[in-house]
Amino acid sequence: MLARLTSWCFRRRWQTLILWIALLITSNIAAGQLGLRFENSFSLPGTESQESLDLLIARFPSQSGDEADLVVRAPDGIEDPTTRARLEAAFAELEAIDGVGAVASPFDVDPQAPPQISQDGTIAFAKVQFEEKIGDVHRATLLDAIAVADRLSTDGLTAALGGQSVQETEQPEGGLTEVIGLLAAVVILLITFGSVLAMGLPLVVALFGIGVGMAVLTLLSHGVSTPEFTPIMASMIGIAVGIDYALFIVTRQRQGIHEGRTPEDANRVAMGTAGRAVLFAGATVVIALLGILLAGFEFVEGVAVGSSAVVLMTMLASVTLLPALLGFVGENIDRWGIKRLTSKEAGAEGSMWWRWSRNIQQRPWLWASLSLGLLLLLASPLLTMRMGVSDAGNNPEGSGSRTAYDLLAEGFGPGFNAPFLLVAELEGPDDLAALNEIAASLRDVDGVAGVSPAIPNEAGDTAIVNLLPTSAPQDAETDELVRRLRDDVLPQLTADGGPTVLVGGITPIFSDFADKVADRLAYVIGAVILVSFILLMIVFRSIMVPLKAAVMNLLSIGAAYGVIVAIFQWGWGNELLGIGREGPIDAWAPLMLFAILFGLSMDYEVFLLSRIREDYTLTGDNALAVANGVATTARVITAAAMIMVTVFIVFAIGGGVRAVTLFAIGLATAILVDATVVRLVLVPSTMELLGDANWWIPRWLDRILPNLSIEGEPHEAASQAPDQQLDPAPTGS
Repeated sequence: MLARLTSWCFRRRWQTLILWIALLITSNIAAGQLGLRFENSFSLPGTESQESLDLLIARFPSQSGDEADLVVRAPDGIEDPTTRARLEAAFAELEAIDGVGAVASPFDVDPQAPPQISQDGTIAFAKVQFEEKIGDVHRATLLDAIAVADRLSTDGLTAALGGQSVQETEQPEGGLTEVIGLLAAVVILLITFGSVLAMGLPLVVALFGIGVGMAVLTLLSHGVSTPEFTPIMASMIGIAVGIDYALFIVTRQRQGIHEGRTPEDANRVAMGTAGRAVLFAGATVVIALLGILLAGFEFVEGVAVGSSAVVLMTMLASVTLLPALLGFVGENIDRWGIKRLTSKEAGAEGSMWWRWSRNIQQRPWLWASLSLGLLLLLASPLLTMRMGVSDAGNNPEGSGSRTAYDLLAEGFGPGFNAPFLLVAELEGPDDLAALNEIAASLRDVDGVAGVSPAIPNEAGDTAIVNLLPTSAPQDAETDELVRRLRDDVLPQLTADGGPTVLVGGITPIFSDFADKVADRLAYVIGAVILVSFILLMIVFRSIMVPLKAAVMNLLSIGAAYGVIVAIFQWGWGNELLGIGREGPIDAWAPLMLFAILFGLSMDYEVFLLSRIREDYTLTGDNALAVANGVATTARVITAAAMIMVTVFIVFAIGGGVRAVTLFAIGLATAILVDATVVRLVLVPSTMELLGDANWWIPRWLDRILPNLSIEGEPHEAASQAPDQQLDPAPTGS
C-alpha cells in the first residue's frame, strides 16, 4: 500500500503538491475563522482539594472562582490620601470588569483576618475574585485586569497583578523562537548534505506538515481541553520530527542516486525502507503521546492530542509530499552544492563510523560498562526528584506575576503566595462556632503564618477559612503542611465532634496534582513500553531487540530526568539559564517528557535497527550487520539529533518561562545522550555481546505474529550497496 501511494505521489507530483497546498490553505482558513480555544481546565477527581472545590461551587459559588492579587508598593505609604484615592478608583475599575466577582480592598479588612497592608505601610494587596474557576477565566477578563494594574503603576507607584491564571497569559506565544530553530536546522542540513537543494527538501516538508498540523491543533482545541502552552510544545516537537523524518528519506534517496539508480527507482527503495521506518517511528511517537491520556488529567488532553496531530501531519507529509518533491528534483538532488561540504551517501565499509563500530565490537564489555556507567551517573539525581509546581518566583524578572510575587513576599512573607482555603459543611450555628475554634487553634500550628475567622455563605450551610503558611508555594515545607493538616492536625481538632474540614485552595490543588501524577506515572510508562515492545517484536521478529530498546530508552529518559533534577531542583547552573531559584520539578514534566522522549528515542532505534536488520537478513552475520548499520546511519542520526538538540536549546534559551526551559532541556539532554552514548556505543557493544541471540524468537510466537516489515524486501536490500564486500567479524569479538 505504501509503495503504491508513494509511487502515485512521485509520478503525479503536480497533483500531490496542489493537494497539499490546498490542504494547507483551507485548514488554516478554517482554523483562522475559529481561532485557538484555550481552556486550562484543572480537575482532580478523588482528591480532597477537588472535593472542597465541588462543595464551594455548589454551596459557595462566590468563593469558588479563581483569584488574583493586585499588589501595590507606595513609597509615601498606602494610607496617603492621594494614593488611597488612586487605589480605590482602581478597585472600582476592577469590579466593573466582566468576569470579576468581587474585589477585597485592603482598607476594608476584618481586624481578625490577616492584614492586607504590610507593617511598614508601603505594600498592600487587594484580592480579586473571578467568577470562573481556576483555568476557566476568560483571557479578555485577565487582560483587562492586567491593564488596570499597568495604568496604576505610574507616578511613583509600583503595581502588578499576580496569580496562577495571570501567569498563563504571560506564556510565550513563539514565533521568533521557531524561526531561530529553523535557521539553525538550515545550517546543520547544509553541512550534512552540502547541497542547497537537498537541504531545502526537509525544511519544505516540515513547514507543510507543521502548518497543517497546527491548524488541526487549532480545530481540535474546540473539542478537547487545551492549555495555553500547547502550541509552543507542539511546534517544538513538530519542527524536530518533521525535519528528521524527511532527512532520513532524503538521505536514502541520495544514496540511491549516487549508486546509479534512476530517481524513480531510488525513490521506490527509499520509501520502501526509510519511508516505512518513518511511518513506524511516527506511529510510535503518536502512541507514546496518546499514552498521556491514560493519566486521566483533562488539562493535558489538548497537549497529547494536539501534539499527536502535528506529528501525524509531518509524518504524512514525509511519505506523500516528499516523494512528489523528489520527483521534481530528479537527478538534481545535489544541485547548488558547496564543494567543501558536498558528501556522498556511499557504502559503509571503511568509513569513520564503520571503523568506530568495529573498535567498539572488539572490546564490547569495556564499552558497554563505560556507557552504562555514564548513563547511570547522569540518571542518579533522579533518586531525589521531588515533584510539585514551581511558583511565580521563577518567572522572568519584570513580568507582572513575578513583580506581584516579590512584593507580596517582601511585605507579608513568602507564605502569602501560597494560600490555603479550608472548607467545611455546616449543620447549624454550633458548627460555625466550632469552626472558629478550629481556626483559632490552627494559628498555633508550626508552619502557619495566619488564619482568618470562618466566613459563612448566605445559607449558613458552608463556611471557609483562609490559611497562610510560612513557606513559599514550591517549598517542601508547604507540601508537608498540607499533609500534616489533613492527616494529623485537623483529625485531632475534630475528634470530639464538629464539622469536617477539607483542605483546598490553589496550593493544595497543586500538591494533590503532584501526588496524583506520581501515582499514575508508572501506569503510563508500563502501557507505552508494553505497546512499543509488541510493535517492535512484530517488526523485528525478536525478543531481545524490543527488550533492549525499552531498557535503553528508559536509560536515556532517566539521564534527562537526572539532569533536570540537578539543574532545577539542586540549582546547579540555574543562574546561567535565568532561573529564579531551585525548586521542585513541575509535576506534569516527567509525564510529558516520558511520552515524548520515548517516542523520539524510538525514532533513532527504528532507523538504526532497520538498517542492521537489512544486512543481517542478507548475510546472517550479526557483527557485520551491526557495523554496517551503525556506519550507514551514524552521520544522518547525528545530524538529526543535532537539529533536535539545537531546536530544543533555542526554545530553552528563548522560552523565558521555567517550565518551558525545563521541558526543552530535558528533551535536549535525552536526544543528545540517545544519539551518542546509546546509539553509537551501547547498542553496538550489547548487540555484539548477544550475537545471534539478538534475533531469537520462539517459533510458535513467530508463527502467530502478523507479518510487518519496515526494512524493505530482501531483493531491495540486497541492491543497496552492490559493491560492498562482506567482512568477517573482528577477532576478539
